[in-house]
Amino acid sequence: MTLKPAPSSTAIADPALLDLSFTGFRLPPRAGARRERAPVYMSLRHWFEAEKFRSCEPDLSSAMLMQPTQREAVKLAKRNQTRWRMDWAKVRCRALACGMVYASLSEPNAPRWATDAKELAAMLTPLGLPEKFQQEAAAEYVRLRDGPKVAFLGAATAPHDAVGKRVNAVHRKTGGAWTLLHWCGRGVSWPVHDWAVAQFVPIIYLGDDRDRMSEAHLVDLARRADTVVVFEERGGKTMDRTLRTLRAQRRCSVELDLFDPPNGNQLVVAT
Repeated sequence: MTLKPAPSSTAIADPALLDLSFTGFRLPPRAGARRERAPVYMSLRHWFEAEKFRSCEPDLSSAMLMQPTQREAVKLAKRNQTRWRMDWAKVRCRALACGMVYASLSEPNAPRWATDAKELAAMLTPLGLPEKFQQEAAAEYVRLRDGPKVAFLGAATAPHDAVGKRVNAVHRKTGGAWTLLHWCGRGVSWPVHDWAVAQFVPIIYLGDDRDRMSEAHLVDLARRADTVVVFEERGGKTMDRTLRTLRAQRRCSVELDLFDPPNGNQLVVAT
């Protein structure tokens, strides 16, 4: 039996989520190799089922991407229920909400993602999940959607403990409801990215792997961000051009985080 969207008095459920494919985040490395691009999920339900395994059973998570229908994805997950991540009951609402953010990014002009939590919960009906859970996930999605977009520049050369402290401060201040704007080009900080993946902080990718941070990139970043945190060594001048360009746009808050020379600490972000 094929699941179909429930009737609606609005166009919010069209096209059906069962047919909506989208990319998620770039997966943290396995055996030292980072995936070049983010995986593609055939539907929001595929995302939801894959997240049951991503952090603990990556092979099963990858297998979920190959399931031809939502029904097959659900069946595969049920057959392997003993291998779900141990804290799934605790994180499942956040996981679905995060998937909704990625799905919405694949439809930047679709009005359905800008509606309130009640209508969004109704839109989730085709996924076949409990109604109360749909309502909770929709409310969490709205929190993420309406939260600030934050970028961190210079984090790759800053001490890990200083970066971790600042990222934790953002996470705490926003109640976990924010989106990471992640620069992928030269000077990228993958530890911040991988922490965001683990914490279900949605990620928007900027630039390509070989890009240098040009003025055009900085202008685009200032247009997208609510806050840009710039790390600079105390007394240093490395980030002066970056700071001037960002501040000249007058579109986002630019915060300078000064640090003493790196001491080799590991990135630790409290949750």
